[in-house]
Amino acid sequence: MRYAKYKKTGIEWLPQVPAEWEVKKVRQCFNLRSQKVSEEDYAPLSVAKMGIVPKLEDAAISLAEGDTRKLVRKNDYVVNSRSDRKGSCGIAPCDGSVTTISIVLEPKNVVPRYIHYLFRSTPWVEEFYRNGRGIVADLWTTRYQEMRNMQFPYPPLAEQEKIVKYLDEKCGKIDEAVKAKEREVELLKECKQSLIAEAVTKGVQGKRKMKQTGIEWLPQVPAEWEVKRAKYLFVKHQRPVNELCDIVTAFRDGQVTLRKNRRLTGFTEATDYSGYQMICKGDLVIHQMDAFAGCAGVSDSDGMGSPILIACLPRREDVNVHYYAHVVRLMGHNGYIKSLARGIRERSSDFRYDTFARQYLPIPPLAEQEKIVKYLDEKCGKIDEAVKAKEHEVELLKELKQSVIAEAVTGQRKVV
Repeated sequence: MRYAKYKKTGIEWLPQVPAEWEVKKVRQCFNLRSQKVSEEDYAPLSVAKMGIVPKLEDAAISLAEGDTRKLVRKNDYVVNSRSDRKGSCGIAPCDGSVTTISIVLEPKNVVPRYIHYLFRSTPWVEEFYRNGRGIVADLWTTRYQEMRNMQFPYPPLAEQEKIVKYLDEKCGKIDEAVKAKEREVELLKECKQSLIAEAVTKGVQGKRKMKQTGIEWLPQVPAEWEVKRAKYLFVKHQRPVNELCDIVTAFRDGQVTLRKNRRLTGFTEATDYSGYQMICKGDLVIHQMDAFAGCAGVSDSDGMGSPILIACLPRREDVNVHYYAHVVRLMGHNGYIKSLARGIRERSSDFRYDTFARQYLPIPPLAEQEKIVKYLDEKCGKIDEAVKAKEHEVELLKELKQSVIAEAVTGQRKVV
């Protein structure tokens, strides 16, 4: 349902609003809070896409002394001025402090949750970005000097409350649906990991006689399988690079491919390739810092790889690299690789080749390795398709939520 009458605003991103609404500038409805405080006196808060949240314990902390952060009071509105981080803003749930790149606003004569929805809506986020400045996307900043004169729709306070109540209900239902779909995705992924663990450690031939191994992550294997250290199965290769080649990257989902095959932005570009190595199609590639998260696989391309990648070639003819890619990823997903990384920071490991070389690995007969790979390709492929479909449904729900919010806060839909 639309409002009975609209008026033009002359604003490009907001061409019209309901006739009884006003259009105001940010500086008319907020006071800028810029008091500096210390992290010791006011707990650090993070400005993230999910809103304003307590800073993670394992996040980097400031080493500077003195008052190096901005004061935030409960119900203040905080925006990350780095406008490349679109949608990183929200209402502070408590008193605290944020980094100096954040804009801290004290609301006045406005319903905070209405602003919460408005400032996180796609039209406003894009306008906030448009008002920024910088050299490249990841150095793009929208300062308060630009933000203060940005205009936004200002319904009567009673209407703001009504919009908030409407969006809390509608978005709450969508969020519940999203959580349900995301849980389905997690269950599918858990099913996939369970399937892989069963296949690579017990085979796919049904119930069979097992033997004990004495290995922490691999307590037993089929009686006819061997168990040997990785150094007897693989050798590390360090080939000279051809700088005309594209960059090969290992991803946490197990794909090892040319960087350009996945995306073109978001990577840190190297200025010196002297430490790089040649990765060849068919290499077993392990990312030594991210192996704990399943970052290992068989390269599908030739190209240059960073020193952080371990390129392994089989020493024996009875080694199927695709089978052992599953094995290494299993060691990551079950937490074993992480357990080897003593003293390493959270969300990282240091799984170097000499560490990998000491680990015991199962050795099924080659024919069975190939059978396991074929089985997992088929079964995991179906699960991956189901996951992709569910994730698409999640994206559609999130787009629906954004549409509902945008229509309500800009007055294109009348809430009742």
